[in-house]
Amino acid sequence: MVENEQNQQNDLNNITYTEILNQNKKYLDIKLLETQDFIYKTYPGNHQRERIMELMTQYLSEPYPIYTYMYFLDLFPDCTIICYDKNKKNEKNELYICGAVVGNINRKPNRIQGYIAMLAVEEDYRKKGLGKKMVELLIDHFKKAYKVNEISIETEVDNYAALGLYESFGFVRTKMYINYYFNANNAYKLKLFIFNNEIEEINE
Repeated sequence: MVENEQNQQNDLNNITYTEILNQNKKYLDIKLLETQDFIYKTYPGNHQRERIMELMTQYLSEPYPIYTYMYFLDLFPDCTIICYDKNKKNEKNELYICGAVVGNINRKPNRIQGYIAMLAVEEDYRKKGLGKKMVELLIDHFKKAYKVNEISIETEVDNYAALGLYESFGFVRTKMYINYYFNANNAYKLKLFIFNNEIEEINE
């Protein structure tokens, strides 16, 4: 479950869609990494929103309304990282999206928090390290661009693959939510705490 859905709707009501796009054009479709078979880029614009929604709806247990996607993708396009298959095209002859991680930034009185809201990799592309690489790129971006103090995420208590992935980066379980998801499953909140000396190291 994504945090603060009412706040997301309020934010969208306070700014027009055109203003959002104009402000965030510079963050769209930035190539972060290219390997032999895959390219990792930031969110390219609303022409790919439907594909991101399709991917998350297919592989996540929690359904989200369109305004949740608009909030994350339009207000924080640089915090969405997409993995493209260089060897496959969609029906529009564009590189095929096989995975994505979606996040945002929360500025609080005493800290800056990165938040990972959604992560999905198409089934045929799993066990290739794509999810781990997208999370790694997003964590690195949070640290470098926003100098975050912590990064948080929620995941189902029985999603052992996700728990293993995040804990491999140093995330720790800080809280359990009972009946957190619409399917009545419980969730762990996990946090990765970032210390000042680590941020300084990265910026050198």
